Amino acid sequence: MKINEVEDLLNTPRANIRYYEKEGLINISRKENGYRNYSEEDIQRLKKIIILRKLGVSVEQIKDLLSGDAELSQVLEDTIVQLEKQVEELKGAIEVSKEIKNSAVNTEELDENYYWTIISEKEESGFGFPDTLQDFLSIELDIFNTMWKKCFLLNFKKIYERVGYKKAFIIIFVILVVRGLSKKFLWQGNFGEGFLYPVELFLIASAIILPIFLLGKKYPKVAKAIITVIFFGGCVFLISVVLFLLIGIILGIIEEKGIE
Repeated sequence: MKINEVEDLLNTPRANIRYYEKEGLINISRKENGYRNYSEEDIQRLKKIIILRKLGVSVEQIKDLLSGDAELSQVLEDTIVQLEKQVEELKGAIEVSKEIKNSAVNTEELDENYYWTIISEKEESGFGFPDTLQDFLSIELDIFNTMWKKCFLLNFKKIYERVGYKKAFIIIFVILVVRGLSKKFLWQGNFGEGFLYPVELFLIASAIILPIFLLGKKYPKVAKAIITVIFFGGCVFLISVVLFLLIGIILGIIEEKGIE
């Protein structure tokens, strides 16, 4: 099965599916032509992952569950504690989590088709569940993390996992100051430019991605269409730039030979 078919079947953006694959939750085989081929087993695994995400189980916890490093009942017990803090908004997830916990099944025994139906019915009835589309925000973190790793060889994701967001951003602020000072005294430039350059890159990426993400929460197909247009528009722009450069080089060579 192709990824667009999986998107329609599971009503899940391919960004989420690729994210789950990147995080090692699923391992998709490829055809001879290099395209991903999603088997029925992959679909069932994805259903199980999405069910757990809809119940509020974190990606890291799902990794532990799928690897056998955690028990479903204990993870769900922890999840229930967190969900009860948002009981008015997340009654559906609490009810299904309790039902699964009381059934005393492990991750392998979890009936994904049954609970997929139960969650869908409850969502239609107005019960709330954690929004799995928020997994798309991981792309923002990946952009931020990749940017900092390239600039400073710093893994922001690991830092905030160890010390929390507040301390992580304090560290980032100190590094921005160091970068600004380096720009001024080592590269003979402007402190503000050195300080703000990485932030500007992140804000530009956010300005493009976040509105699409918010739109995708209500209109996933529209968001998907916009992403497709942006992707192909970017490809056309890059190809055009390359062609103009090649034409300029060729004309320059012809002109130079004509002068000779």
